[in-house]
Amino acid sequence: MTTTSETRDEPVVGATQKVQFIEAMGHVPTPVAIATTLEAGMPHGTTVSAFFSLSVEPPKFLLSLDQNSKLLEVVNRTRSIGLNVLDSAQGGLARRFASKLADRFDETPWSVESGVPRLDGAAVWLSGKVDRIVAAGDHFLVLVDATAVSARRDADPLTYRLRQLGTHRPVS
Repeated sequence: MTTTSETRDEPVVGATQKVQFIEAMGHVPTPVAIATTLEAGMPHGTTVSAFFSLSVEPPKFLLSLDQNSKLLEVVNRTRSIGLNVLDSAQGGLARRFASKLADRFDETPWSVESGVPRLDGAAVWLSGKVDRIVAAGDHFLVLVDATAVSARRDADPLTYRLRQLGTHRPVS
């Protein structure tokens, strides 16, 4: 006779739960992008790793911004946003736009497309108009109606896992 015993993790609460949640989510690889907008001719942007396609018909995407994000304030006014999914060679840009630097766009090649900053060399480019912004815990979900999209077939998108930047490689 074969017996199996099932082990279940006990739920945890409080600060320990937060630490365990952050640690567990760190194991999940996520793509890395820079969200951008333009206000009064000034570019604004920040690194994001919580975004995904939401709908094909109509085309929509979603990204998550921290409740204290300066970009969130500006996007709430401009109602337009760009999403530059970074190439694996753009790790320096990911770090730069994740920093508190005021001049993130200095020495960063970019142009205005669809009314928002598009970074040169991005693996995927999306832009759109904000449909709505929804509070979700300590973040806000920005739902976007996509108005422009392009992708480089030769790109290896940048990913983030266990506090390290990397990329995806197919397995056989």
